Amino acid sequence: MELTKQHIETIKREAAAIEFGKITVGIAGPPSNVVDIICEKRIRFQSEAEPTRSKPMDQKGSGRY
Repeated sequence: MELTKQHIETIKREAAAIEFGKITVGIAGPPSNVVDIICEKRIRFQSEAEPTRSKPMDQKGSGRY
């Protein structure tokens, strides 16, 4: 199966609208000839960790004691 100009234009338009995410193109050939274009837009939050105000706890490593 071959993608048409309409398929390519749709992929381009959706890609321009996504800052972070992915586009998946699924194709099912004959007899149905279906093209699924799945656009996933993700929103990512990133912040710096707050300093702790308590004393650090002693932690044991893994293994035998």
